[in-house]
Amino acid sequence: MHTMKNYLILFILLIIPLLNYSQAEYIVTFEVVNSQGESVDFAHIIIDQKIVINTNEEGKATIALAEGRHQAIFTHIGYYEKTINFNLEKNQSLQVTLESSTLDVIDIFAKSRDRIDQLEDLKLKDLKSIPSVTGTADVINTLTLLPGVSSAGDGNSGFSVRGGEIYQNAILLDNALVLNPSHLLGVLSTVNTKVVEDIKLYKNHIPAQFGNASASAIDIKIKEGNQDSLRYDLDVGLTNSSILIDGPLTEKLTFMAGARTAYIGVVLLPVYIAYLAGRNEGYANFTFYDYNLKLDYQLSNKEKLSFHIYDSQDYFIGKGRAENISKGSTRYGLRNQIYSLNYKKQLNQGRFLESGISLSSFKTSHRTSIVENLDTDSPDRMRSIRKSPYRLTNAYLAINNNLSSKHLLRYGVQMDYIYSSPAVFKFSENGQSYTQPSTWFHTGSVGAYIDNDYELTESIDLNYGLRLNSYMSTNNLQFVIEPRVRLRKSINDNCFLEASYNKLSQNRVQFSTRSGYYTVEYIFPLSERVRAPITHQWSLSYVQNQMFNNKVNMITSLYYKDINQLTGIDKEIGLANSYGRNYEQYLATNGKGQAFGLELGFTYDDTRNNITLNYHYSRSIRRYEVINNNTWFPHALDRPHETNLIYNYTTSRNWTYLMNFTLNSGTPTTLPTAIVEIGEEPIYFFGERNNYRLPIYHRLDLALIKRYKTKRNREAQFTLAIYNAYFNKIANDVVINKDDIDGNYYMHKLAVFPLLPSFNYNIKF
Repeated sequence: MHTMKNYLILFILLIIPLLNYSQAEYIVTFEVVNSQGESVDFAHIIIDQKIVINTNEEGKATIALAEGRHQAIFTHIGYYEKTINFNLEKNQSLQVTLESSTLDVIDIFAKSRDRIDQLEDLKLKDLKSIPSVTGTADVINTLTLLPGVSSAGDGNSGFSVRGGEIYQNAILLDNALVLNPSHLLGVLSTVNTKVVEDIKLYKNHIPAQFGNASASAIDIKIKEGNQDSLRYDLDVGLTNSSILIDGPLTEKLTFMAGARTAYIGVVLLPVYIAYLAGRNEGYANFTFYDYNLKLDYQLSNKEKLSFHIYDSQDYFIGKGRAENISKGSTRYGLRNQIYSLNYKKQLNQGRFLESGISLSSFKTSHRTSIVENLDTDSPDRMRSIRKSPYRLTNAYLAINNNLSSKHLLRYGVQMDYIYSSPAVFKFSENGQSYTQPSTWFHTGSVGAYIDNDYELTESIDLNYGLRLNSYMSTNNLQFVIEPRVRLRKSINDNCFLEASYNKLSQNRVQFSTRSGYYTVEYIFPLSERVRAPITHQWSLSYVQNQMFNNKVNMITSLYYKDINQLTGIDKEIGLANSYGRNYEQYLATNGKGQAFGLELGFTYDDTRNNITLNYHYSRSIRRYEVINNNTWFPHALDRPHETNLIYNYTTSRNWTYLMNFTLNSGTPTTLPTAIVEIGEEPIYFFGERNNYRLPIYHRLDLALIKRYKTKRNREAQFTLAIYNAYFNKIANDVVINKDDIDGNYYMHKLAVFPLLPSFNYNIKF
């Protein structure tokens, strides 16, 4: 405890002298953009050969200067240097356009020292060009095409990064945590691509300002409303539609509103009609909606206030009957909500303050209804409702200080308060109701960090930071000190070598378990037994850009992870039936994990063709004292080989032909080693955990995209996409059923998505 107090005192002494403030006579705001009008973040601005500032993530920088003439030099790797002279007689804004010094290619490799925190940087325009299963772009699901990022599989939510758990990826929407990354069945992520301004993936080195990101951090910035006029962006498809509207409300206030909805039931309408007519014994459907609303208010040239709302709702509905004797229905729902308020201010030249507060809420609900003995005068009716609410409130304060063109210092504090219950359960039978007493948990965490990004020489960059975390729950307090360091050596302008070490921890434990065609989510707070998972990651990367006439880029990465204090599911059926009471007896705690891998990435780009090839070899294993006789077993997403090939060809008439081929090792699952019948009930005997691997996963997706201008000069696009083009029945799970004829038990593959064609039309006005 005394050691922790010493760390905190040292941290406070380090940052207090930095909080000074000064003010000049006039304010000038620089906005730096490229030739396409896109913001250029972290560009260097050298004023009068003595003052150095950087643009922020929105490509803007504000500074107070004395009245009179000034000179500003703008530089950024990948762009030509530009110098302007201006006379400052009043507060003013200046927009500066930088011309690219390289080809505008799909670039998954960072080229700038100011963005060396991330090696992978898929540009947003490239993410938007790859359609998903519904025919529309999806920025989160497209990240799974990168080496080291593994999809949880068709019909599953989320993804794993470098052998980590799904919940160990911190997805941030304007600094607010997204607690569930996917809509039901994993068809689309909860992040609407239309509202995204910028996205950054950190998995090689995760800077100290990111907490609760034991595997990766995905920093997503939401678009601001257009300041000039009202704009519309409409998307209409066979199974889903979306709309985006943005524009000014006043001179200082802008808005952005985006919404999506799915109507999969239209495709399944023949099945539903057959069910109503009595020709089918079952029917299933799912749908969802989500919307984003953002307001931005410019308080002054130095201050801005932003308010963001996100809300989504998912429903899976299943109905069935048996020979007019019984019938039943189930309804599974997900609810994601985010409310965030962010404040930004320039304190003085090169120093920015950011603060905010957010509420992230995630709730699952499962409703069942069963009616038996329909052939009698008094049928039996049973209903149950189970809900699992989880609410996280976050507040943060951060200072970003550009001490010089070679030194960026960041420091701040973050606080979380969590209010949750594993289950709220209600049951009724023939009019008699019963409510299970709920167990509510109050937990919290506090994290303070300091992070330095320093250019030691022209060819050596160093990023080092320290994060102090404290996790608090009833009768439990845990401290974690997280050092993080990354060293980069530039061999030449287009080639560098990077090594990093990160210690990372997490403030919650989350599971996804399969129930038929959908997954059930569990989120558990930390406690005396459920400890904060701690990850140690070492990585080494080599990057070579602009080879063979500036057409080829390459990245190679090696990594090793050691994971401690893991929590897993020991008895899944017992956990499902515990209804949140004494649930820890069904969990396996204090587990260990290891993961290691090799990542290879190549891109080729010329005027018409773009090819991306990514390969990932990895192993991820786990060990618990009460599972598998305390021996190592494969992680649920352990896939030794993962390969993605993307080919994109664009004609001179703006026709784009796109192919995406995926080839992965099968996912591990657990099957019984023996089945014994006692009476008519089967008893299953299980051996080792994850003792069977599903067949090799391979899938081909095709898309045809046409971009054009309408007669009214509006941008339009139509997309024809085919998911799983050669109709491979992809095994997503395995079920065991007894044959009614010979009485033997057989294994059957469970496939979620067949060949799925989709069509989308987009217009902007």
